[in-house]
Amino acid sequence: MLTKDNWWIKPSLIISGVIWIGRAVLQIAFSPNYYDPRTLIDYLAVVGTSLELLTLALGVWGIAITQTLVAKGKPVWKSGIILTCISAALAGIVNLVEDGLGLKTIGFLFPFGILALTIGLLVSGLAALRIPQLHRSIGWFFILCLAGLLTVELGGGIVAGLSLVALADIAVSEK
Repeated sequence: MLTKDNWWIKPSLIISGVIWIGRAVLQIAFSPNYYDPRTLIDYLAVVGTSLELLTLALGVWGIAITQTLVAKGKPVWKSGIILTCISAALAGIVNLVEDGLGLKTIGFLFPFGILALTIGLLVSGLAALRIPQLHRSIGWFFILCLAGLLTVELGGGIVAGLSLVALADIAVSEK
């Protein structure tokens, strides 16, 4: 439920969704070289990727906050949420430092962050689908975000982004 203390959750989910969609459109339209950026479009892709991962972490944390009482005592759900948030934030920061600032020595952390994020989204999604008190859309959100993440080079960020925007109302409402 949305309160004066967690007013930021809905806007963060919408902003995250818009960033995911924008980054996907950038990928489709320009095929940027974000692994070795040289042009403004390449650097926009690096920043966009980092922002989509960091805002995903924030949005998922917000979902967890609004659903705390509903999912109380569900350790698999909580573990998936924690793994998703930490790994998305880690991957976002590492991406910005590695590709944006050119510090390639920490680049080995990015694949681990994405692997952990993949596992976190899958565990969170499947666990949420099994918690009857949670709105079913929350579980499907994690699955759609995972599908978007796995197909990001093909514009899958559009799927992830649309699911985040759609989830903004659902996550802050009562079941």
